[in-house]
Amino acid sequence: MPPRTSINVAPLVDVVLVLLIIFLVIVPALRMGFDVQLPPEPQGPAPRAVPPVVLGIDGTGCPAARSVPGPGGLPADCRVKLNGDVLAARALPARLAEVFRPRATSDRVLFVAAEDAVNYEAVVRLVDEAKRAVGGDLRIALASDPHAADPR
Repeated sequence: MPPRTSINVAPLVDVVLVLLIIFLVIVPALRMGFDVQLPPEPQGPAPRAVPPVVLGIDGTGCPAARSVPGPGGLPADCRVKLNGDVLAARALPARLAEVFRPRATSDRVLFVAAEDAVNYEAVVRLVDEAKRAVGGDLRIALASDPHAADPR
């Protein structure tokens, strides 16, 4: 008589029962959640966004490639843009003090948008003048958009 070949199903049944037990144990644990406390919705109006203050410096308006003696070390013909308004660099400290005076300390951020052609020394001198005029709590941010100097 030829030998009978048959599949031994006992190990298969053992594996299936073990998998069934694992799933029966894991499924209730997956349903457990976490208690979350959501913040209440604000009742009043949303806080008003403070418009940014952008100092624009271009190579033609402030040719500070040469050192100039005196306060600030900037040429007398140096002109910059403050939120799109052209003004002399000598008038910048007074104008910045006026702009930042009513702002809270956390809102005192000056965005500097300088063209690539501008001498780095001119940018540093103008930022120093701004810090001196407003105070040590002025934060400086560099704008990477070349059109940020003229928002209009």
